[in-house]
Amino acid sequence: ETPVVACQRHRAVVCFVADTQTRRVSRFREMKALLFDPDSRGYTGCFRVRCKTEEAVGRISEIVKDVRKLDDLGIGHAMNLGMYDFFPKAAGKGNTVRYLREKWGLKAEECVALFDDDNDIPMARECGTGYLPSITSESVRSRLSAEPRWHVAETAGSGVFATEEILERLLVQVTAGASAPTAQPAAVS
Repeated sequence: ETPVVACQRHRAVVCFVADTQTRRVSRFREMKALLFDPDSRGYTGCFRVRCKTEEAVGRISEIVKDVRKLDDLGIGHAMNLGMYDFFPKAAGKGNTVRYLREKWGLKAEECVALFDDDNDIPMARECGTGYLPSITSESVRSRLSAEPRWHVAETAGSGVFATEEILERLLVQVTAGASAPTAQPAAVS
């Protein structure tokens, strides 16, 4: 690759990043104008909105119901720990897993997701099996009976112990040569 081509690519990347940052600032200001409390610290391509009042919860709920408008704007969203994350539509956990599966030639059945909240559901959908070391939202809990490929750790909610339980289960399956996890769903308390 010649220095000129590299320079042109670098300039295109810089322009893309600057344009993306300008749009992000614009979206941030729009959310601020709607009296939300967006948080952009520590995020490079998204921001988080905390809904501190019932009015804010109602307003943000109306915004996320208009999926077509968000799609037209190229914005994806997910609920995480009671806050809304907004990010470029092409980003997100589900798209990332899909990209990696395609890159490495993996089938969904060959992938496992460890997850616990609404923002993880697109990732879990891209994997053949999902394990939950904890359940942090009522909406995830309510979906368990409809998702036979999701399994709750017997020690769910015990932090690293539940994660360790799941990893040990997966290690046994991998070393035994199992092609897909075979664990039965655990009871949900």
